[in-house]
Amino acid sequence: MKLTDNIGCTKGSNLAKGNDLIRKGRYKEAVAYLKKAIQESPDLKSLIEFNLNYVANKIGDISIPAEDIISSPVKKYKGRFDECENGYIRGWAVNTTSTGELFELSVYIDGVLFRKVKNSETRNDLKNLNISKGKGGYSLTIPQEAFLLNEHTVSICFPDGEVLDEKKIIRLSVDQPNDVNLQLVDKGISVIVPIYNAAEDVKVCIERLVKYTSNSTEIILIDDASTDPAIKGILKNAKESNSLKVYYNQENLGFTKTVNYGIELAGENDVILLNSDARVTPRWLEGIKRALSTDSRIATVTPMSDRAGAFSAPDIGNDNNLPNGITEEQFALAFRRRSAGSYPSVPTGNGFCMYIRRACINDIGSFDATAFPRGYGEENDFCMRARAKGWRNIIDDRTYVFHDRSKSFGEQKTDLIKAGREIIDKRYPDYKKAISVFTDSPLINLARFRARMALDDCRNSLMLRGLFVVSTLTGGTPQTNRDLMLALSDRVECWLLHSDKRVISLYKVKKDGHDELIRRHHLKEHVDPLIHGSAEYDRVLINWLSEYDFSFVHIRHLAWHSISLPKIAKQFGAQVINSFHDFYAVCPTVKLLDGENKYCGGVCTSGKSKCKPDLWGDDSLPDLKNDWVYAWRKLFKEALKYCDAFVTTHESVKNTLVDYLEVDSNNFHVIPHGRDFDSLTSLSAPYADTEVLKILVPGNIGVPKGSEIIQKLLEIDHKGLLHFHILGKSNIKYTHPRLTFHGEYKRDLFSDCVKNIQPHVGAVFSIWNETWCHTLTELWSCGLPAIVTNYPTLADRVSKNGGGWVVDHADIYSLYEYITQHVCKSDAIRAAVKSVLDHQNKNLIKYQNKQMSNLYFNLYPKY
Repeated sequence: MKLTDNIGCTKGSNLAKGNDLIRKGRYKEAVAYLKKAIQESPDLKSLIEFNLNYVANKIGDISIPAEDIISSPVKKYKGRFDECENGYIRGWAVNTTSTGELFELSVYIDGVLFRKVKNSETRNDLKNLNISKGKGGYSLTIPQEAFLLNEHTVSICFPDGEVLDEKKIIRLSVDQPNDVNLQLVDKGISVIVPIYNAAEDVKVCIERLVKYTSNSTEIILIDDASTDPAIKGILKNAKESNSLKVYYNQENLGFTKTVNYGIELAGENDVILLNSDARVTPRWLEGIKRALSTDSRIATVTPMSDRAGAFSAPDIGNDNNLPNGITEEQFALAFRRRSAGSYPSVPTGNGFCMYIRRACINDIGSFDATAFPRGYGEENDFCMRARAKGWRNIIDDRTYVFHDRSKSFGEQKTDLIKAGREIIDKRYPDYKKAISVFTDSPLINLARFRARMALDDCRNSLMLRGLFVVSTLTGGTPQTNRDLMLALSDRVECWLLHSDKRVISLYKVKKDGHDELIRRHHLKEHVDPLIHGSAEYDRVLINWLSEYDFSFVHIRHLAWHSISLPKIAKQFGAQVINSFHDFYAVCPTVKLLDGENKYCGGVCTSGKSKCKPDLWGDDSLPDLKNDWVYAWRKLFKEALKYCDAFVTTHESVKNTLVDYLEVDSNNFHVIPHGRDFDSLTSLSAPYADTEVLKILVPGNIGVPKGSEIIQKLLEIDHKGLLHFHILGKSNIKYTHPRLTFHGEYKRDLFSDCVKNIQPHVGAVFSIWNETWCHTLTELWSCGLPAIVTNYPTLADRVSKNGGGWVVDHADIYSLYEYITQHVCKSDAIRAAVKSVLDHQNKNLIKYQNKQMSNLYFNLYPKY
């Protein structure tokens, strides 16, 4: 829905004012003017109601009486917007009816509130001109990270909503994000939840912790002698979870002593204090750990929240209710994506959710339970002590945890806050000045500004973000992967990670095929096949996964990537899915063909022939057969432990992988490849029993795809009964009058090529158990029955629908005899064609890319 133009508006009318306020994002004020406009101009009611509906889509409730805003006395302000350069803004503003009044101005960037600023700076020039009584000046800094586009409009508005002035900001340069040398936290972590009554909050808090916290994290629940009987039942249920530990205080010790007890129970683990009325969100802990990893001298990390006072966003304070229809998980996701990740330094953290490094606790001690027995001031005191010893306290402006604020203390809260603050101010005379950072810091204001943008993102479309990992950009696997990504594009924001072992590239996938290159890195330290890794690759990957926050990472192939990829993805909270399109993880030969091109199935064959790695140089690895292949498998077994699910396309392939890689078969799914076809055709040329059989062999035809079988069949075909047509790439050097090469084809033009060739049947002479065979699907899409070798993946597909013949290629003479006696029969071909056409109508037309994508989508997380 788009806002209608000011049709029928008079400059300065209520309708014009309302429309102008909508464009500035000041929707509640706009509603009042638009409702007044309906009273003044009934003939424009339908136009105005259209604009009111537009506002309703933005903010929900629009039941705001017009007189609430419009009928209030209008103050007369004046001022100037003096300077706006490199993000620094300076000017003045006064109330002409009360020139000494200090008030707040609202600063907007493209209609979105950036922050409010007071006209409290001294301006003697205004005093000398009798414009003010000595104040009236304002200034602020807007970080460059607030300007995401090439051009922006900065507006400054008086308290009555009138615009003081607005200026265009031109971004002079676009900086590439700087990679940070992140040292991922690999230390044990204990989450400490002190509990006192508030049963419903406790229940939700625990549910969220279990749902969004990894099982490796210890969660310590301590009941501080709650009087609410419901707490007992909640904690009894919690004991059944392996990651939850429940403790009970025999008497009420108070918040601070309970926290100290939890810190003691945690041993040498780092700790997170979490109020029992807090609600964590997806990847909350991974986000906090990322913030912590930016500096070894960070003592505490506090995420942002809806009700955490100075740590709140979009607005400081405790009034940040989400609009109807937006879930907490959605907003937390949008918040992280919008965040600049500045991690501002602050004098204190907030105990509603605060990560504390054990090294800092060992340095300065635990919380002061004597001065702050009931809480309210204990975390401020701890953080100020840490600060005095050179530690940092930071805000994690990429993580959002929801909070209901201290229901446990009831009416005592105000007194506790006052008493705690008095102690803090006495101990730390600089505290009052230090905490002004929460209102004045450009980086904290940037975080709140980005939070407002995140709300708009939620109101529009916010999709799951997934990263797909490939080794090549051409061929069957990347093409199938693109089919999947495009079929998911209405539900998933798909990204692509590609590596050729020398260069890593990150793309945002576009439907038109022109993917947007987001990041690229040329490795000085290439991926080493012996360790299947590169420390430099890992550092780059850590930054990229951290920066772009993927909900899941779907590995389509790990060749030329670091073997650490699954582990690193898991460290950032992504769900990891690994697809197997071949047997690369079992053996670097990829197809399990030994040095004599015999299929071993994973069991090394006898003989001295040397097995060659398919995707690395011939001499890149030690001898594989009965030797280094076991070291290779060990690498992959360890890496695959970090995967949440596995996928391949046939049960026989799954069984081989489970046997040799020892992955969990319960999390191993078989999902056949789908294909979209513009049309399904019947292009099998009529065959007469005396004719030469024209056999179409599509694909990349080399030894694994049966090139030697074709050559041997022609060599013994003295009667001239067979004519092979190769459609696709081929390394066959053999020439023969009944061997025709038609060159490469584009898959969307496959049926046109078939129409020109006019074959009777097709063939797939693979000498290994292909995990799938797209060329078989393509043959069937054109109504061609196929001769296939008797490996399970091919044989099962043909046997199930009768769309061809399954043959044994071990003895070439037996194979030739079978083809000439059983396939070169007009009745047999007609029957096979009929079976293929039935398969088209029953299966190919019903199982396409969308159906395939639905099965994959069920494996992905919700957020």
